Amino acid sequence: MLTNAAMFEKELVRLISEEIERLKELLVNAPINQPGNGSITHLQGAIVALRNMDDLIGEAKIRSSQSNR
Repeated sequence: MLTNAAMFEKELVRLISEEIERLKELLVNAPINQPGNGSITHLQGAIVALRNMDDLIGEAKIRSSQSNR
């Protein structure tokens, strides 16, 4: 049985993956000259930020397991 923290982590990672996929779809379908939040640069930055967050979750998991020893 998963603890609340493990369930939270699992759900957060799943939501991050879903959001990355959603942004990738927007990126593929975005007009090149679209201004504002839908711009290609903004979408690329959001995808990179979410991937970095996923990496940080993994790093936090490693550190917390090491501190529990």
